[in-house]
Amino acid sequence: MLGLFLNLFSQQIIYQSNYTPHFKEIVVEEEILPPLPLVVLPEKKKEYNPVACSCIIYASQFIDLPKNTDAIDLVSNSQPYIGGAILLKYGNLGHIAIIIDFKEDGFLVKESNYKRCEYTTRLIPFDDKHITGFMIQ
Repeated sequence: MLGLFLNLFSQQIIYQSNYTPHFKEIVVEEEILPPLPLVVLPEKKKEYNPVACSCIIYASQFIDLPKNTDAIDLVSNSQPYIGGAILLKYGNLGHIAIIIDFKEDGFLVKESNYKRCEYTTRLIPFDDKHITGFMIQ
């Protein structure tokens, strides 16, 4: 006896050789499970970017800097210029940023690693006590 079986919306339709449909109820027992605990995925770690993580490497893309130096060792050699660098000292750490504009109340700079391994743009007041000098190429 040849038959074709289809499963449709939890009922089984059985077609036999005389094509008379017979319905057979399918009973499925479902187990009710307790809710799963909420899983908080850790924040994706930022990939290491050597340019973003070094103010020296970033600034050297715009001005010539001595090789294998640290920002604390840089010496002022000019007045402030757009496209030049501003040298800063925070405690025992040196920092260098590129001046992109002069605003009414300070230097607008682009830099990296002022915030750990990030590129930032900020306004440094003209009278900021951390300014140690300026550099050009």
